[in-house]
Amino acid sequence: MSNLNHNKTTINNNQSQGITPFYTNDNEDYYDDSYFNEEKRVKMLKAWSFSRLTLYEGCPYKAKLQYIDKIEELPRELQPGQTEFANDRGSRIHAAAEQYVKGETDELAAELLHFKPELETLKELHPDAVTTEEMWCFTEDWAACAPDDYDNIWLRVIADAFVWLSDTEVTIVDYKTGKRYGNELKHGQQMTLYALATAMKYPQVETIHTELWYLDLNELASQTYRAHQALAFAKNFNDRALRLTSDTEFKPKPSKSSCMFCPYGKKEHSNKWVKKTGDCEHSVG
Repeated sequence: MSNLNHNKTTINNNQSQGITPFYTNDNEDYYDDSYFNEEKRVKMLKAWSFSRLTLYEGCPYKAKLQYIDKIEELPRELQPGQTEFANDRGSRIHAAAEQYVKGETDELAAELLHFKPELETLKELHPDAVTTEEMWCFTEDWAACAPDDYDNIWLRVIADAFVWLSDTEVTIVDYKTGKRYGNELKHGQQMTLYALATAMKYPQVETIHTELWYLDLNELASQTYRAHQALAFAKNFNDRALRLTSDTEFKPKPSKSSCMFCPYGKKEHSNKWVKKTGDCEHSVG
């Protein structure tokens, strides 16, 4: 966490000006955000999160199959040497970190040991200065709203840990399991959205630190923004999100890389990672 001595490899990208800007803990499938647009006579999506946005941008048709049609994936098989699937492992580790920080257990999962000092600090500060897994919701005008305001929710954000360092300075922490290499851009964009959401929700905050804790790698990537720098990302995210929530066609974007792990492709394109349902006739193998 910012202002602490991290005993790990730290990647500090403290160059907020000029940067452009998968595991997230949204649990978004729980929310049925599809609705029937009477005027356009089609089903559409009315809310987004970072993971939903990136999935949509990768292939709008996949987003339709997953979030509107709600087609269930076929059961997977563990590969030799696997004891659990990567997403199940990520959920388990996230839950273990939350339980530890909230004082619900004194036993720290083995996968969290690299970050034991940081987690102990969060535990000491909870609940007065630390919240965990708190859902923030916003309307299309970026106004904060309640998590049960289903008619108006447009964006959902969940930070693994949110730390008040002072009345005007905060740190947002996101736990990452698995690899970092190849995910830097996506992870960086996720944290810029979280910084933007913080600036929108808490206008009194002047300094926003974001931290990605790579639990398996013992690495930490940090970024610091002034509030006006975080707010500068609003147009980019707003434009991208509006493309999602106004889409009525959900055109497919097939490619070998995107179709390889998609669960909805042609059955003959099934592979060792995923069994295909056959619901997408556009898939390539």
